[in-house]
Amino acid sequence: MRLRPLNYWLPPCAGLLAAAVVAILVSAPPGHPYHWPALLAKSVIVILPTSLACAIAMVLTYAALSPAPNPGPVILRTSAVAAGLAPLVILLQQGSPWATVAAAFIVWALSPRKVAPKPQWNKFAGSFLAAVLLQLGIASAIGEESRLSALTLGIAFAPIFWRIRQERDLRGPFGPKPTLAIALLLTIFGLTAYLPMQFGGSAEAASGDRGAGSKTNPPSRGISVGGKYRGVILIPEEEQHTTLVPPLPFMSRDPFRAHKDPIGIPFYGVYWFFQFPDKGPNEDAYRVTGSPDNVTFRSADRMPLKMEAHQNLGRLIDVSSCSRIDIAIRNGDAFTGSLALELILVNTTLAGRPSQTLGGAPVNEQRLQTLSFRIPPSPLIRQFDELTIRFPGANYRATRSAKVAIERFFLVPRNM
Repeated sequence: MRLRPLNYWLPPCAGLLAAAVVAILVSAPPGHPYHWPALLAKSVIVILPTSLACAIAMVLTYAALSPAPNPGPVILRTSAVAAGLAPLVILLQQGSPWATVAAAFIVWALSPRKVAPKPQWNKFAGSFLAAVLLQLGIASAIGEESRLSALTLGIAFAPIFWRIRQERDLRGPFGPKPTLAIALLLTIFGLTAYLPMQFGGSAEAASGDRGAGSKTNPPSRGISVGGKYRGVILIPEEEQHTTLVPPLPFMSRDPFRAHKDPIGIPFYGVYWFFQFPDKGPNEDAYRVTGSPDNVTFRSADRMPLKMEAHQNLGRLIDVSSCSRIDIAIRNGDAFTGSLALELILVNTTLAGRPSQTLGGAPVNEQRLQTLSFRIPPSPLIRQFDELTIRFPGANYRATRSAKVAIERFFLVPRNM
């Protein structure tokens, strides 16, 4: 009995559609970073239901149609290919250009093992389709449509590959087991974007629970950066402008000459929000008053949003007089573990503004806490008059500002 063409293409299409729906449902971005055991487990959890959904949908579709001769190998092969939809969805959610590789892999695995020679018109049509897809992909990339660009460039792999295979005897797609293994590796690669921030060096986190527990912040306001404005300058509330005792401008370069107690300096600087290639907000930057732990800034496109805090102390302080510098912060960010602080000492009085980084410290808890940054034994600069804080974040939250506010700096003397 001759089977209708519908019996050949409908079951795989139904299986891949079901797999795509399941992949989208099980690949939602996490609310917190993964560590390696959880990442590996998540990779398997994402792959298995995606492939299983494809197999079940194909079996049900075959059962509803005319019986097909030995559909098992087709179901097995298509279900293995469907596993590649999981890393594709994960990478598309991140706007990663690596989604092109995942899309191309799916097209490769779905392509027929043997390609019969085609007439000249079909060869021209395939080349023309590949050229159109490539141009659409490039145009989408220029227009910052990363998802569309990744899909289009990946699909363009199909006519290019088929055109090459018509001219040369190349080996066909992988079997089910290698296909599943590659899909799993792509999934693990995609999920590495959700690993927590890791830092070495001299910075360390201190147990800074100063009597405050976890606190839920009110709904945040949102401002886009990179569209109408080339940057944002956030100015803290007026109540944070506190007079120091003793007044900082009257201190000597060794602030611990008269006493050996840590010196607390409230934060009265500003926060910067900008994007590459800018090194700071431009003259047309939007200025607003508030605190970063209750206001959210977002990139108007897919470009990462950079966040910095700057506080000028008004006078030079000897680096050698301090053993470390602590920073008390308020963390209202829901993505605990995806953020960090990097402290940089800057001497603005010298040409080139020489600086000394004290490394980074991860922000791990949603509450008041204190981060410690140790002074290296041989610092690159002798004096500093400005404290610069950067807020590096994990890749999956790079287009959103950190909901972390600086409360106070503590200069700690050498004898402590």
